[in-house]
Amino acid sequence: MSGLLKRGAGILLAFAVFVCGLRGLSEVTSRKTSDFYYGEYFDEEDLIDVVILGSSHAINGIFPMEMWRDYGIAAYNFASHGSMIPTSYWVLRNLLDYGTPDMVVVDCYYLNWDEKTSPISADFLHNALDVFPLSVTKYQAVQDLWKDNELLNKTDKIDFLWPFYTYHNRWSKLEKGDFVRKRSAGRGAERRLGISEPVEYQRISRELISDETTWNVVYLKKIIELCQEKGIECLLTFLPYPAGEEDQKGSNLAYQIAEEYGVNYINFLDTDCGIDFETDCWDSDSHLNMSGANKVSAYLGKYIQENYDIADHREDQAYSSWQKDYEAYVQEKLKEVQEKEDINRYISGLTDPDFDLILYFTPNCAALTNEKTLKLLKNMDEEADIDLLKENADRGCLLIKENGSLSLYIPEEGKRLEAACAAGKVALWHDENLHMEVNGEDLFAEDRPDIIAYISYAETSEQADVVRFHNSADADVIAEVY
Repeated sequence: MSGLLKRGAGILLAFAVFVCGLRGLSEVTSRKTSDFYYGEYFDEEDLIDVVILGSSHAINGIFPMEMWRDYGIAAYNFASHGSMIPTSYWVLRNLLDYGTPDMVVVDCYYLNWDEKTSPISADFLHNALDVFPLSVTKYQAVQDLWKDNELLNKTDKIDFLWPFYTYHNRWSKLEKGDFVRKRSAGRGAERRLGISEPVEYQRISRELISDETTWNVVYLKKIIELCQEKGIECLLTFLPYPAGEEDQKGSNLAYQIAEEYGVNYINFLDTDCGIDFETDCWDSDSHLNMSGANKVSAYLGKYIQENYDIADHREDQAYSSWQKDYEAYVQEKLKEVQEKEDINRYISGLTDPDFDLILYFTPNCAALTNEKTLKLLKNMDEEADIDLLKENADRGCLLIKENGSLSLYIPEEGKRLEAACAAGKVALWHDENLHMEVNGEDLFAEDRPDIIAYISYAETSEQADVVRFHNSADADVIAEVY
């Protein structure tokens, strides 16, 4: 009998080793996109009060860590590219297997679309679901989303139930990053740093609504009903972008659905949160850039604080890791700005409240007469008299941005200009050469730059970076890093 027991124990041990090994192989060979954005949630599901659902509009448009900094809101963004509302419903159902948030924010883009999943690529569904282990709920999600789905029916269901089945043949493509788990500090959000010219936009009447009962309408109602059944607050949004008429009709329909269920709805097309499509669009007709998303996140965080009983956890010791993660998040933002090579993208990224900026444009710098550059500077502070820059382009200009305000200084010929800010003392003067000092250090290089940017951290006033630009021969790039 003891021999049988030993044999049985050996078999069980071997099976356990096999399962653990298979799980390890699955983690190594799987694509890391889903885990990169959403994996952190499973280390802290008991700490999350607010879950955000939606498509790329929401993953690019709502920043949980900005709401943490300003209001102590513990939120996680589970939106993903191409996620229709039925996909968001099943993401929520899977999340509820691990914990129950106090609040769910659902973006209502796609209401007028009649697909359950993106018609473009099945990879979008991988991004949404791969992070969830195999479970009864995940099986139910795959069964439901496959019904009458032409695109998904060309794939195997097991691909989505067990990622190892899909990715086991990636051995030849494995890289160092596949063996080291890396996760975003943004709690699911993805930042877009860039600027595009928006398409023409005209807000239609709120009386014009979508009259179809699409799959997205059906599943939005299912999300609201599920939240109400579980005692979860549900807030609907429609994030801002230069929406066409049909998408606007969908945004108008959400007013009726919100009223029907007695939930709040923020249609950002009808809300003044400071969005300017000329400065806040990453692409021409769909997504917000970092500047736009910061504005939306600031408005949304304040709205949640004022309208719901969601705790401020900034002084809560159980959330001490969030402040450390926030510091990593700030570094991520800085790195993304540093990777850009023209002054307009730098300015767009540095509207961010975590950074202060000292910016010097030398006399007759091309950027001082460029309408896009001036518009982006105005975006830093609507009260600033940016016209002064254009009027005095031949004299150059010093700008200091801190605490959300922009101060402008026009040098006088033959005189030393001095200014003080949180980052320190600034001085401009010229002899046979131009000079710009910050705290006694002359920042001009031997090869004279046309623009100097001194970046500091808003919280500590410590130097974060110094960047020098020269005028570019490319008419689309006003100045380039060198």
